[in-house]
Amino acid sequence: MDEYRCQQNLRSEQASMFEAARRRARLLKQGGGGQVGPLADYTSCVTGADLVSTARILAMWRDTNMFGVLGTPPTASFQVVKRQYRSMVLQLHPDKSKHDTADKVSAFMAVTKAFREVKVMFGIP
Repeated sequence: MDEYRCQQNLRSEQASMFEAARRRARLLKQGGGGQVGPLADYTSCVTGADLVSTARILAMWRDTNMFGVLGTPPTASFQVVKRQYRSMVLQLHPDKSKHDTADKVSAFMAVTKAFREVKVMFGIP
């Protein structure tokens, strides 16, 4: 029963994190004078430096939050998760990264393992 409560707490934390990201996106959209286009999905809220932040990735990995590692909401489709994974891997891959550190390599491995686990959740071999 404790494991179930722990999972529920993690889900509620993740839901609140994405709600905050949605609020930030709405504020950016309003403050940009209407120049920012509509958000097709809110995975676009976790982009750029925030998306590939090794501290964020490793913290989510320690919390076993696979969707959080990939920067996607738990309700995202597999296509959205796959797109997010590919963009992260291109930026974190040790052969592509100019500033290769132990944390970046750990983050790359965490993203790869998280994607494998999410594939299993979707029933894709």
